[in-house]
Formats: sequence, structure tokens, C-alpha cells
Amino acid sequence: MTNLVPFGNSLSRAHLLELGFEIDFAPTSLMRVGSVYEGPCSIKTSIREITSFGAFSYINGRGRFSNVRIGRYCSIAEAVSVGYPEHPIDWMSTSSLQYMRPNWSKVSGDWKRVQHTTVRETVIGNDVWIGAGVFLRTGITIGTGAVIGAHAVVTKDVEPYSVVVGNPGRVIRKRLPDRIIPDLVASAWWEFSPAQMSGCPFNDPEKAAAFVADLRTSGIQPYLPKKLVISADGACLR
Repeated sequence: MTNLVPFGNSLSRAHLLELGFEIDFAPTSLMRVGSVYEGPCSIKTSIREITSFGAFSYINGRGRFSNVRIGRYCSIAEAVSVGYPEHPIDWMSTSSLQYMRPNWSKVSGDWKRVQHTTVRETVIGNDVWIGAGVFLRTGITIGTGAVIGAHAVVTKDVEPYSVVVGNPGRVIRKRLPDRIIPDLVASAWWEFSPAQMSGCPFNDPEKAAAFVADLRTSGIQPYLPKKLVISADGACLR
């Protein structure tokens, strides 16, 4: 298990806001060492279990996130739940007492526990839009460019640029024509800032991909943001 450390007092909320980090924290908040947040970003929920968060992404309301990596340019609504712990269903019991809650042994006597990973890493790619009230099962991957409709329950990986709705979540279509998707993925346009892409024909994905290709040809370097990093000594900027 990754170590937890206090966020610390080295960075004030006001200073981080000046750098574009709109995040919820207190100096005593316990954070996972190695977590990285790129600026600018906005996270209106606890950041403790969000181990990586890309620039120009936002979470626009309270939710629950456990062991999740989130890419750039993501738009996430309120009441989204990602990575809830799972109990084994092929063991003798589904009770978590088989692998955790050692403090209860003080009352009933101790017992040997079996190792079990309850929360696997969930990965949300770049440019993903997740609607209000969505549930994502722990351990899945949501591909770049995907759209997850409000209140969907998603239990399986989602391919790039898929539109998923319902319970259980199902793909109803691709967000863009199949012929365009490979060029957009190959362009990795999310590596650039909006300012670098000023003038890009965003409303025409095919031309937009070509615009980004021209950026690379002209030698424009990808955007390198300020990063808020959780080190063994607490939060720092790099």
C-alpha cells in the first residue's frame, strides 16, 4: 500500500489558486505519496484517492474516487462514483473480515487474514465527459474521447470515443465517425494547451487533427504544466 502523508503547510490555498489549482484540501489531509496533479485544474471533491489528474480537467461537484488516474481535458459532473471496494464473490464468504478489520479482533479474538485487493486502479483517459451520478466499477479503463451518460453504471472497459448510457452501461454509438477517430488518437492533441491550439477548427475534428499535426511539424513543443506532487514530505510544486 502506498504511504499516506499530510498535505502539509508548504503551499497555501491562495498560492495554488494563483497557479490554477482549484482543489479541496487541508494541511492535515492525508495524501498518497506519488500522486500528481497538473495545472490548471479544478477538483471540487476530495483529491486523496485521485492519484493523477491532468491539466484542463475538472470535477464539478462532490463525488467518490478511489485509486483513479484521470487524463487531460476531462469534464466530470457531480455525484460520480469511481472505484468502490469490491468483495470477493468466489470465496467462502463475501465478508471483508476474511481480509481486513483487524481491530475487531480485540473483542472476539484474532484470526489469520488472506490478502485481497479490494480497489484496483481505474483509468480515465483524456477528453472524457462523465455525466452526473455515474458509477464506474473499480479497475476499468475509460478510453479517450468517451462520453458516459448521466447515471450510467459502467462495469467494463470503454473504447475511445464511445457513448455509453444506461444500467448496465451499453455503447449506443461512437461520438465521431470511425474514419476520424484514429487520426485524433494519433494526434494526441491533449498534449497541447488551448493557447497553443488557438485558431484550431475545433468544430471540424478532421481539420482539427490536421491542425495539431501541423503544430508538431512546426516544432511546437507539448505543454509542460506546473505539477502539484505529493512527496514523502508533503505537497510540493515541480
